[in-house]
Amino acid sequence: IPDDGEMSRDDPSHFTLLGELASERTLSSIQRTIADLCDVLPGEEMDHPLCEDCTDSLLGQLDKQLRISESDSQTYKRCLETRDG
Repeated sequence: IPDDGEMSRDDPSHFTLLGELASERTLSSIQRTIADLCDVLPGEEMDHPLCEDCTDSLLGQLDKQLRISESDSQTYKRCLETRDG
């Protein structure tokens, strides 16, 4: 975000991710993200396709979100196993 607090539309590194990248992801936020992805994936034409570099950046961020979600899931499973243990 530039110093004036406004998002720059000219900066190619800015784009909107589906969902939020946060350490505290909830099941409902993950479900919303999946629902949003399912709305985009059926091959509907997009108004603003991403260039290759932006797509690579987006995929990198989505991979990071996936790793965080998988880690959170494993932590939750261990917690349940310990509790039920």
